[in-house]
Amino acid sequence: MFTSRINHRRHRSIAALAIATLFVGSACGSAERSSSDSVAPATAVSAEGTVVSDPPSTASDPEAEPVPEPEPEPEPLPEPEPLPIATPEPQPEPEPEPEPVDEVAVPSDDDGDGWDGACGPNDPMPAGAEYISSTTVQFGDGVPNTATAYLHDGEWKLRIDGPVVSDEMSLPAPDFGIVRVLTAAPVNDFGGDEILVRLDTIADLSMIGIFGQHDGCLFRHTTGDLGPVALTVGVHDGAMFGITCHTDEFGSFITSRSATANDDDTWNIYGTSYTYDSPTRLQAGDGAHEFAVPTGDPRLESFTDIQCGDLLPGQF
Repeated sequence: MFTSRINHRRHRSIAALAIATLFVGSACGSAERSSSDSVAPATAVSAEGTVVSDPPSTASDPEAEPVPEPEPEPEPLPEPEPLPIATPEPQPEPEPEPEPVDEVAVPSDDDGDGWDGACGPNDPMPAGAEYISSTTVQFGDGVPNTATAYLHDGEWKLRIDGPVVSDEMSLPAPDFGIVRVLTAAPVNDFGGDEILVRLDTIADLSMIGIFGQHDGCLFRHTTGDLGPVALTVGVHDGAMFGITCHTDEFGSFITSRSATANDDDTWNIYGTSYTYDSPTRLQAGDGAHEFAVPTGDPRLESFTDIQCGDLLPGQF
């Protein structure tokens, strides 16, 4: 019986070994047919007939395709530089339009020296001045000023003295006679006076200049390209010359009048009026031939005189 048990155990061991052999052979056949890249785990049969498997190998197969490395993350793009902001060039501010000039307005005291005029103030009149003549004149503001002509050290001067107008200028030396301020009268549309000054005497004729002020400065009126205004008063070689000043609905004017003798004891009367062309210039009109008047006509009296301002007929 004991022998029978041993034999029975042998038969069980042989059977288990045979089964294990068949299992291993089957596994190997499957591994050869497989195209898998992995290695089949090794197996063994324990003494009790239990199949024991080795853990799968972690060694890499040299014939297997390499696993691609993960692509590196792309570097972040640099932030774009801000576009330069075009700064516009500063444009010069437009110059303000000049304010209109009021020709008769009193100028302002810009420099704070207490004097408003662009010219002056005058020095006191020299103590040795000679042949002094003067008149009162206002320049549209109603303020009285004094216009004075005088001779000092061989030089003739004309000056204006007032609260807002003060200036002095030299005058040409006369060929004969003396310089004399005659009167002041309005001869423009601004309401101010102009100064009439006798500048020279030639034969029986007197040359009269017209003076005014602009922005506190004294000046002599001109007639454009014809030069300074010089009107004639007197009688010479069958002709008579006079000056009249008048104001009407058309404005204020100064008129140079002349009369020439005819053979029939009559006189042809002719007149030229001067009006303002600019603050410092008078414009001569076209003139007007009036008519012939007989000798002794009272209208001829003004043709040898100055009838302007405060001068009375025959006073010149």
